[in-house]
Amino acid sequence: MKFCIDKLFLLSLIFGRVQVDGKYIIASEDDVIKNSFIVVFYPDEARRSLRSIDPLTTFDSDANFSAQQVTNLASSIYDDVGGGFKVSNIYTKAILGFAASGDEKVMQKVAQNPNVMNVEENRVVRVSQQTPATWGIDRVDQRDRPLDNTYSPPRDGTGVAAY
Repeated sequence: MKFCIDKLFLLSLIFGRVQVDGKYIIASEDDVIKNSFIVVFYPDEARRSLRSIDPLTTFDSDANFSAQQVTNLASSIYDDVGGGFKVSNIYTKAILGFAASGDEKVMQKVAQNPNVMNVEENRVVRVSQQTPATWGIDRVDQRDRPLDNTYSPPRDGTGVAAY
């Protein structure tokens, strides 16, 4: 529970106002991607559920899930809530879960599943350059002194998708 509270505090600092309705996280309206959500599982609950679906389920290690295992769990939740969402990405490394598009009411039902830690509205996140640049970032683009207190990246990030 502490992890969840800390995560919500961090989200509120990064994105502004965050409301929690059970396990369904509603962020401020800025840059929300309509009908796009991120579903995060509790690893231990997900492991138990997968073993109940298929007792022969094995895991790469205690912490790792395969994409197929997460897909199976998402399919199980899909069946439990009667459909209404489409899985677009599976996450197995930094978080355990999936991205989905669907109706808000359906995703609130998904949040009630005991395997689900939370369901959060997906959003666009933008970053801006700090001016003046800190010493460490200024040194990345400039080897010679004196430092010019700016950072000039060699590329603009076009085509990069960060998850």
